[in-house]
Amino acid sequence: MSSTRRLSTAAWLALLVTALGAGLLAPRLANAAGTDPVAHVVTGLSAGPGFDASIDRATPRRALTSFLNAAREGDFTAAAHCLDLRGLPDTARGPELAEELSYVLYRRVPIELAQVPDEPDAHNGLVTVDQFTVGDQDVPLTLARVKFDDGVLRWEISRATVRRIPDIAATIRTSVWEQKLPRALRTPVILGNAPWQWLGIVLSLLVAYAVGRVSAAVITRIGATFSKRTTTIIDDLLVGAARRPLRTILASSVFAAEIYALQVSLEVAKVLVHFAYTGFIVGIAWLLLAAFNMVARYVSPAPDEGGVFHPEHAGDRTRRALLQRVASAAIVGITVALLLLQFDVVRHVGLSLLASAGIAGVVLGLAAQKSLAGLIAGIQLSITQPIRLGDTIFIEGEIGTVQDIFLTYAVIRYWDDRCVVVPLSRFIDQPFQNWTLLSHELTGVVLLHVKFTAPVTLMRERLRELCEGHAKWDKRRCDIQVGDSDMYGMVLRIMVSARNPADSWDVKCFVREGLIEFLRTQDGGIHLG
Repeated sequence: MSSTRRLSTAAWLALLVTALGAGLLAPRLANAAGTDPVAHVVTGLSAGPGFDASIDRATPRRALTSFLNAAREGDFTAAAHCLDLRGLPDTARGPELAEELSYVLYRRVPIELAQVPDEPDAHNGLVTVDQFTVGDQDVPLTLARVKFDDGVLRWEISRATVRRIPDIAATIRTSVWEQKLPRALRTPVILGNAPWQWLGIVLSLLVAYAVGRVSAAVITRIGATFSKRTTTIIDDLLVGAARRPLRTILASSVFAAEIYALQVSLEVAKVLVHFAYTGFIVGIAWLLLAAFNMVARYVSPAPDEGGVFHPEHAGDRTRRALLQRVASAAIVGITVALLLLQFDVVRHVGLSLLASAGIAGVVLGLAAQKSLAGLIAGIQLSITQPIRLGDTIFIEGEIGTVQDIFLTYAVIRYWDDRCVVVPLSRFIDQPFQNWTLLSHELTGVVLLHVKFTAPVTLMRERLRELCEGHAKWDKRRCDIQVGDSDMYGMVLRIMVSARNPADSWDVKCFVREGLIEFLRTQDGGIHLG
């Protein structure tokens, strides 16, 4: 009886221990079987010797960022702490696997970290970041939240992805010749690139420049050979102006092709592609601007005899100058837009502006009212041409020559070499005198106040002698009229002509001085008013 009671008690104790053991081991067994993706217990490198709890793996984004940062610095041992190495026969291969995966990520798969969740409990503990193509299969790049021996939940690159790293890397594994390079050229890895790749970037720049320079010289030499067979000069000018832009275009194209051959990391490749794209676009714009300038220089008329442009020629020069500047501004504007659109920030800003185009249009229209008025005035002036390059005008109480005309303003050069900048809208909205609008020939007027006793007939004879003795008189007009009178005497209106305003000024000054000297010698100078 007692023995039976002892056996019963032992059996109950055995059952109790078994139940307690089963209750304690069941969760671990279930986790080991993978039934709960949120409560794994890591038994690989992460929980072994050298475990680094300082690596931030609180969220999927932080775990992936930690892996990429460690790989960028060449610390693949630290990067291996972000891999779930359970189930591998040799967990010491962690750094090797981390290096292979980082090579793939930095060179072939663009990871947008901003799109990776940054919440500790994202997607119930399993996040798919991207996927690779291995043969006919798609292998996802996933991160899983696992429970470490210390009871803390952390995110790591999942076991499923880690097991397939060799297969993924085999599809884009480094070339045989790269593996044979000295270790000094393969490590340390900086920004995801080995030293040989950084050296290759520098050499690629030099090679691209040399190829661009030689290719541009050959192309322009061939072009010059054919252009010399023609009777026109414009093709010779275009070929000569195209050499330097062609260097930039060809060098940028060659450098862009070399970037892919180097297999640099995606971050660095993105910067280098932007650089090559910028050089290519700038070269195209440079070529167009040079072509416009050469064409404008070729079709620009030569000055007439004496260095003066005929009115018809002045109009052509003005029209071409304005059209050239409008075309240049358009080319530069489009070039800047194309260069800025390659950056995501600018594209996002552009979309935001388009979303609020109504309000932005009103605000910009009010703010740029004067600027737009200047541009419209420039276009109107190029068509109607109230002023042209080389015209002599009387504005703001001064006589000046139109030195240059830009998109929104004109530069007027006064007789004493002062330059004044006048908005083009001024010539549209307000009156001014253009002395050379129809012809450069001008009749100058000199006014003299004399007594009623002045010998007008003798003064006419003296005026004729003065005009004939001056080389700049054009022999069209030389006369004196009594233009007005008052109680003190007469106002003589002396009219002399010249080929242009500059000559007219010289003739007027010469005539005025000569007639005053003549009156001083007549009757003791009593005829001067």
